[in-house]
Amino acid sequence: MIDPETQPLLTTEQETELERLRLERITRETELAETQKQIAAQKAEHRDRVFRHNLHEAVKATGLKPLSIIDPDDLVQFVQIGLRLEVNEDGTFTAHDERGRVLEFEKAFRTFAIQRPHLFDGRTTKRLQDDNALYRSEMTIAEKAAYIAKSGLNNFQRLPMHRPAPKVSLDRMTATDWQRLTPKQKAGIVEAHGSEIVSEILKRRK
Repeated sequence: MIDPETQPLLTTEQETELERLRLERITRETELAETQKQIAAQKAEHRDRVFRHNLHEAVKATGLKPLSIIDPDDLVQFVQIGLRLEVNEDGTFTAHDERGRVLEFEKAFRTFAIQRPHLFDGRTTKRLQDDNALYRSEMTIAEKAAYIAKSGLNNFQRLPMHRPAPKVSLDRMTATDWQRLTPKQKAGIVEAHGSEIVSEILKRRK
């Protein structure tokens, strides 16, 4: 075993060199940590920017317009909290109910708007009451079963089968209007006017 007391002492030059190496190591570690911090901040900023863009487009696709006096940042926060949005690393997001189950965004957002009419232009929310009416063709098996259990088979059978076609001309029909059509109605339009008309309709988001 080597006795530390018998080890040769470092010269002043050696001690100076060791200290220089220690400082270089500390400097590199500090710079690396700062670089990693900057990269993380840039990624978070990019994710937030993409998320806001995606959310804006998703809201726009619903046909509902927030009031112009509502600050966009406030609306993002309201929606993010109200719909329990989970934002992914790539800026995409999913809405959830109180049990953590994934929700279809447009349907969840319409419910959100009904509960907060003070945030939206009344001209775009006045049709929500009709939009939220029940139509048997649009209900899932689980929804049908729940409705029958609650209201009875007779009341279920009184529900209309299909949503009425929107009373709007084809040159003014929007993507939202198109989504409300039944498959038979869509097929009739394509047969009469060609598939090109569908592309034109789907471009109209307002």
